[in-house]
Amino acid sequence: MGANGVKIYWEAGIMKRAAGALILLMAFLAVGCSMSTDPTEYDGTVASPLQVETFDFQYKKIVTELRRLNQMREEALNQLLNGESTKFDANAVFRYVKENAQDLLQQAKEMEAPGHLVKIKEVLVSSFAYYMEGLSDLREYLDKEKKALLEEADGNFQEATRLLDEAREKLEKAKKIAGLKDDKPW
Repeated sequence: MGANGVKIYWEAGIMKRAAGALILLMAFLAVGCSMSTDPTEYDGTVASPLQVETFDFQYKKIVTELRRLNQMREEALNQLLNGESTKFDANAVFRYVKENAQDLLQQAKEMEAPGHLVKIKEVLVSSFAYYMEGLSDLREYLDKEKKALLEEADGNFQEATRLLDEAREKLEKAKKIAGLKDDKPW
């Protein structure tokens, strides 16, 4: 092949790559435009499927651990209310739950949440505010044995649960937008 043949071959290769890049750009813009009307969009960007999948994994890990802590709290409270508090140190259980919940809150705050995932992260973090307030009320209840504080704490936990459910619904929608398959309920 002569110099002209190499030049033509080289230019054809550049044109092919340029055409491929243009097609990819058009596809990206088409996807971006079709997604930009979605109500879960937040700051003009849409998280990639990998970002959504990573966020989903972290979210599930945090909420699963929070549920485990909440179950410990409920069991300790039930034992306390049934007069079985001599078998364990209820304050130690609540202290453990609160410290671990604070660690989870920090993890939630540090989660990467681009685009429309920001709103889900905000809901997750705000659910912790109710959860932590409920724990504070229960600690006081243990010390003062005031029924009103227990009822207030239950209200806080119910609100935290409602917010977590809301965040989960938004996350499932984000996964559908990203083209990720629904996994088994958790």
